[in-house]
Amino acid sequence: MSSYLNRKSNFELLRIVSQFYIILYHIFCFFIYPNTGVAFHKAIQMTFHVGVIDFVLISGYFGIRPSSKGFIKLLSIFLVYSLPYVFYKITTAADLKDICSQLLVISRSPLWFVKTYIYLYLFSPVLNLHIKHSSVRQKWYVIFVLFFVCIYMGMVKGDDSLSSGKNLPNFILIYLLGNILMQYKDLLAKISQKRWIIIYIVFNLILVTLYCLFSNGIIGKIIWHISFIYCSPILFINAIIFFMFFAQMNIKSKFINWIAKSSFAIYLIHGNRPYAYTLIGLASVYCVNHITNPIILFISIVLLAIAIIVITVSIDKLLTPLWNLFERLGNYMFMRLKF
Repeated sequence: MSSYLNRKSNFELLRIVSQFYIILYHIFCFFIYPNTGVAFHKAIQMTFHVGVIDFVLISGYFGIRPSSKGFIKLLSIFLVYSLPYVFYKITTAADLKDICSQLLVISRSPLWFVKTYIYLYLFSPVLNLHIKHSSVRQKWYVIFVLFFVCIYMGMVKGDDSLSSGKNLPNFILIYLLGNILMQYKDLLAKISQKRWIIIYIVFNLILVTLYCLFSNGIIGKIIWHISFIYCSPILFINAIIFFMFFAQMNIKSKFINWIAKSSFAIYLIHGNRPYAYTLIGLASVYCVNHITNPIILFISIVLLAIAIIVITVSIDKLLTPLWNLFERLGNYMFMRLKF
């Protein structure tokens, strides 16, 4: 616990901001834009969509250190926060077969990111061996192959299984790109933090403005396609620029680190269906129906997202004794497996 609190806080802050972006994206995608039809409310989703990419980039930058205790804790947190959804599905099940199928929590979960991240976690030992023993040329070869598979085949919809980017090959690509950013961090550090944030702001202003101008035509569809889906090249560039802004920070805060420890829980709780999802939807639609000023509406949604983070982090901290219990269980099983 203490070692976690003593970490540098720039990437821990990025974890929090990534979750903040994910919440904002979900609100605008599922509740605001469907009720307003305003082009800006769709365009801004491209900016917020970097959250998932940056979360995986962090894993690649530092490398996942897989272990039985780490996996047990990851799985335990996921299973505990999935219980409300499982309970709901069981109570609304049509028959015994349907009830039994709902007990397959991982495969039946609606949270695609968690499932894909679990695949990445389990596959990470192979990736770490590749990173450790491959030459620079071999590393770039694998990245170029994954670019062809994930970005080209996914973006042009040459393979339906790759078209959304919500899959293991795309997460492997992001993980390896995170490692590349670590290897070239000294070279990238020559670009100042101020320049990274300016590039990020200008990049997104151009992106959002272009989409708003051409949202009803073929140009708008092209901009959306190459900038939004998780295997789109513009989204990758956007996420890397945002990532590098935080990489150039030099901050240390136990409070930020303490909050970031619950970043995974923020995703799990706020995306829980139907309970949290329904409440967030009601609050979002209420804002749309009662706030006519677009600036005040945007500020209200940002405040709602902050409130969601405060509530979800508070819930996770209340469950700290349970997570400590699972951690001790993981340590016990790790020792048993080790010896």
